[in-house]
Amino acid sequence: MYVRILYKIYYFLLGIVFLRKTDYNYIGRPEIICTEHICKKHMHTGNKENMAATQNMQYESVSGRVEMCNADLRICSERTKGLGNRRMKGEKMNRKKKWIAAGAVLIVLLLAILVLFALARNGTILLNNPSRSQYPVRGVDVSRYQGHIDWNILASNDICFAFIKATEGSTHVDPCFQYNYEESRKTSLRIGVYHFFSYDSEGQTQADNYIAVVEKTDDMLPPVIDLEFYGDKEQNPPSRDQVRKELAIMLDRLEEHYGMRPIIYATEKSYALYLADAFQEYDIWIRNVVTAPHLSDHRQWTFWQYTDREKLEGYQGDEKYIDMNVFNGNMEDFLEYQ
Repeated sequence: MYVRILYKIYYFLLGIVFLRKTDYNYIGRPEIICTEHICKKHMHTGNKENMAATQNMQYESVSGRVEMCNADLRICSERTKGLGNRRMKGEKMNRKKKWIAAGAVLIVLLLAILVLFALARNGTILLNNPSRSQYPVRGVDVSRYQGHIDWNILASNDICFAFIKATEGSTHVDPCFQYNYEESRKTSLRIGVYHFFSYDSEGQTQADNYIAVVEKTDDMLPPVIDLEFYGDKEQNPPSRDQVRKELAIMLDRLEEHYGMRPIIYATEKSYALYLADAFQEYDIWIRNVVTAPHLSDHRQWTFWQYTDREKLEGYQGDEKYIDMNVFNGNMEDFLEYQ
């Protein structure tokens, strides 16, 4: 009796295993049911020999079923292993496709940036192009690099003013200044004259150089001192105290001679180093050809050089581009500005 119960438990557990591991269900198969029925019959009849033979048949049947199950398990294991390999290969392919897609997007983005840079570099598009409704007063600044200028044609490019380079350091005079100054004053443009500041000269001698070249007129824009880096000065900037000292000497000298406070031109780097929180009484002409200017001490600017890649009619020189600027105000403000 106990043996029969153990057999039933064994068959039941074996069937559960088969159901979980394979797609086959061996519980209740005809062969097993038949042998169990024969065993019961022989037990009632007392035929021990037949019952033993029947049990042997049952053992052999179960043994065969177990072997078949083991074979099925091996097949399932191999199928599962194959499925896992295919899944791993699929995941690798998906990752590879994602990397390829990301690389393609990156390449397209880099090409777009290069194209944008090339178009900005040759002046086809301007990174900065301020609204004319916000900044209606525009003008240029020129030097010998623009070569021969037809000022009547240049003045017809919807501009209102021009700053012309006159001097540099203590001795240098722009070779085109005299012509540019005389011809520009025959147009309707308001004219200003600028000096390129040298960190290697005294402020007094630089002021003397400018005064000797630039005459005083009633309709002139204020004198301009261009304070920017040249050569290796950006990597090895001169002392702030020394620059401020010489700059202050030149500013005082020009204001005394022309009767008006000069304008200071600067890049944002030179401004932050030498002008921030100092020279508050002077108007600032700031350069930023990429974005709108932001002075480090939150000071307001008067003129803004917004691009060095504009192309206008009226000049022929080694430099095919020309600098463009806006005045921070409307036309009425500009006409009253001194």
